[in-house]
Amino acid sequence: MVAVTPDAIWVLSPPDNSVSRIDPATNRRVATVPVGRQASGLALAAGSVWVSSSFDDTVTRIDAATNRVLARIPVGREPGAMAVAGGGTLIRLDPTSGREPARIALPRAAAQYPTRS
Repeated sequence: MVAVTPDAIWVLSPPDNSVSRIDPATNRRVATVPVGRQASGLALAAGSVWVSSSFDDTVTRIDAATNRVLARIPVGREPGAMAVAGGGTLIRLDPTSGREPARIALPRAAAQYPTRS
């Protein structure tokens, strides 16, 4: 998985249990941050990089400016793919029946990332 901000390319490496930050100006890795086992999802929001780890049942929050882990959040059973939404509704679908067992209203959110000067 790959996620991009104006000043970084974030690359998830599940075998290494890490996420790497690449500087797009030099195409060089500038940081590697350890995350939980079997990293499976990657998202960018609110100045942070968020990584789900299915073996640890956690989401790791990384400060996008400092490349430091801010929190490891226990989230329950085997988190997978992640998405970021700014308002609207999250709809859960049952994969077997195709029915909609849940709708969750999402608050508006704004993500800000520093830009190159």
